[in-house]
Amino acid sequence: MSIHVQTRAEVQDWVEATNRRREQATIHGTASDAACWCPPQLPFVKCNYDARFDEINQQVTGGWIIRDHTGESLAWGANKLGSSRSPLEAETKALMGAIQQVWIRGFTLVLFEGDCAILINNINGKTTNVAIRSICMDIACWATKFKESRFDFVRRTCNRSAHVLAKYGCTSLLG
Repeated sequence: MSIHVQTRAEVQDWVEATNRRREQATIHGTASDAACWCPPQLPFVKCNYDARFDEINQQVTGGWIIRDHTGESLAWGANKLGSSRSPLEAETKALMGAIQQVWIRGFTLVLFEGDCAILINNINGKTTNVAIRSICMDIACWATKFKESRFDFVRRTCNRSAHVLAKYGCTSLLG
């Protein structure tokens, strides 16, 4: 079985298991529900993204997954994103790659979620980091192409699908 097919099957299994756990948590009202991925409100889709930064060769892969208001996966994948000088720059490149993947699929009302608070604060204008300023300017330009977009920080536990895709999605391309 190819890495791509195996990864796709594992992500789908994980998404289905997460949906079952969320349904059970809703029924049983567990306290851990607040730490789970939450679907977007209609008519939005949600795109979770993450980066994998290989410190040895400074190469970056990004993982992304787009889901609708029911939590159903509409598309997902991983991108080889070239080199980077830092994990922060890697996260920024992963967001840029995710934005482009969402755009080429025709979605225009999008919530982007990532687990790097520094990046989200930069995108939302709360802080400025000169190391990622140029890519953040590109992200801001792409964001204007959508009817509406928002960038939110989530904990890694809420971003697990994208994390898995970033970590394993391009393994065969990096080796």
